Amino acid sequence: MNAPDSSPALAEPVAAAGVLLVPADRFFVQTVPLAPGADAGAQAALALEELAPFPLAQLYHGHLVAPDRSQALVFAAYRRRFSAAETAAWTAAELVLPAFVALLGPRGDGAGLVLHTAGPALMGVAWDGRSPLPSRVLAQTGTEPPTAEQRAAFAAELQAGGRAAAPVQELDGPIAVERDPAGRVVFAIAGAETARFSPTTLATADVRDKEFLEEQRRVGRRDLWLWRGLLAAAVAAGLAAALDLGAAALGGWSGRIRRAVAADAPQVQRVETAQTLAARLEDISRRQFRPLEMLALVSERRPRSIQFLRTTTQGLYTLEVEAQTPNATDVGGYEVALRGLNMLERVETRDLRTRDGLTSFVLAVTFKPAALQAEGGPP
Repeated sequence: MNAPDSSPALAEPVAAAGVLLVPADRFFVQTVPLAPGADAGAQAALALEELAPFPLAQLYHGHLVAPDRSQALVFAAYRRRFSAAETAAWTAAELVLPAFVALLGPRGDGAGLVLHTAGPALMGVAWDGRSPLPSRVLAQTGTEPPTAEQRAAFAAELQAGGRAAAPVQELDGPIAVERDPAGRVVFAIAGAETARFSPTTLATADVRDKEFLEEQRRVGRRDLWLWRGLLAAAVAAGLAAALDLGAAALGGWSGRIRRAVAADAPQVQRVETAQTLAARLEDISRRQFRPLEMLALVSERRPRSIQFLRTTTQGLYTLEVEAQTPNATDVGGYEVALRGLNMLERVETRDLRTRDGLTSFVLAVTFKPAALQAEGGPP
């Protein structure tokens, strides 16, 4: 269920109701089974690590879980397929989704194909009538609107492997996005609804960097605390003003009113303390162990003659590699190359031994914490 590898954009991004739709033809798509009772997000991430040719840190990815939690539709795109100009608008959106999500509304009529044409772009979804999620998702784009013959060929490719011809629903025109009164995201084409999802369901389909999304959620929680604190302060201020007016009118009650206002101060302090603690906990939770990213970065500068034998980690940021090489001069050159990386705090080579024409050594590198926590991981 791979989307064709195509460099042109599928269509201009659609932004409405806080939702940004990005070209579908940039994404690899696959349906994977889920083990009952296990964490669906962790299983989806593991499946992508096994399917994708790149580490997760180099991908924009997301997933949708079937209503019965038996399957997940996972999708990913290599980050370099999106330019900086394209991703600049992502930070202002509430959700950033592949355009094919608009075609994934539940089907109650069994197997079938849904084809959508918008200018030169064509994307489709195939349902086998047995699974709650699509059996195949494809997208392509060209320079001219597809002809009837091209749409027919696309439908045949979309249905590859099917036992019999399935009914085809063809949709034309831009995708409209709006919110219903319950806050759910509604997708429609030519006035006909194609899908409706809750924000919670679509949160896992957001393809942006996961650390960025977690930071956005943390900021949202912080802003909620600040808003509640502001409301509490406004209520306290209003109460104080009312009490002051009452004190002016009633005279003898002014002392009691001031004591009531002062009594609210510990509550405000407790709210501020809770906010500070929550921020600290969020900061700790963002620190993640990234051994694969560390190994990938160290391996990129490795000369061909050097062979890694064993790797271990010390804490969150130190990687030790036991290696050997038939060319002893490559050890010093490799160390110099690594010292030139600004994301490394320390590089050390030790325990050099030469035997039978092979030089063995231990390489210890310590990463700067900020380099492993930056968006997208190590470059």
